[in-house]
Amino acid sequence: MENSRKYLIAFFLIAGATILFFCNGCSTANRTSFFTKPVIAPEVVTYHPWTPNRTVCVLPFENLSKDTDADIKVREVFVTELFRSHIFKDIVDSVEANAALMSLRIRKPNSLDKETIKALGERLGTDYLILGVLTEYGYGKSKESGAEVGLSVRMLDVENGNILWTANNFKMGTNSLSRILGISQGPSPMELTREVVVEIVSALSQQIAQQQRLKERSQKESGGLRGFFSRQKEETEKMDYRR
Repeated sequence: MENSRKYLIAFFLIAGATILFFCNGCSTANRTSFFTKPVIAPEVVTYHPWTPNRTVCVLPFENLSKDTDADIKVREVFVTELFRSHIFKDIVDSVEANAALMSLRIRKPNSLDKETIKALGERLGTDYLILGVLTEYGYGKSKESGAEVGLSVRMLDVENGNILWTANNFKMGTNSLSRILGISQGPSPMELTREVVVEIVSALSQQIAQQQRLKERSQKESGGLRGFFSRQKEETEKMDYRR
């Protein structure tokens, strides 16, 4: 009888530990894919470097999720995080951006040609435009599915319409026993949104810092070559003078 009681207590302890393990696991995203790249090769981008001393405008995101207001919520989080990062000198107000789109009769910001991009940039007085597509926002179809958030963004140069940088980030909450049992819902879509946006903005900040380093290195190297040729020219002039 005593042994049976011990086995029963041990069983409940193990079961409780297992449930706690799954509960803890449900609070984090279990799958993340992240990608950033400069579209222009580093050796070429130095001719027109993009620096923090310029302005940017975040246009309304295209919404492919089932939540009709998700694009507005995610855009607000994105703009807020940009302000906190201090990457750019200034960020165009969202209300002003929306008004400019209406005045130019632009309904789909993700389908702009280069002439429209330049016209919009001049109207807003900005150097760069950030466009985005919200691919996922909400909970999965099954009962045990966690929250899902997916965001794809790209930054355009207003002057020529070129894509300077792109990023794609997706996070999905953990499918866990605690969610099946109704103990915990796991991270909310808004909580995952913050994680997704913070990673994207952080990657953009790192990319700009890298471009700055490449620019400085290019200037040093070009300065060294100019100094070399200048010295060569001086030596030649001295030889001609002696002759």
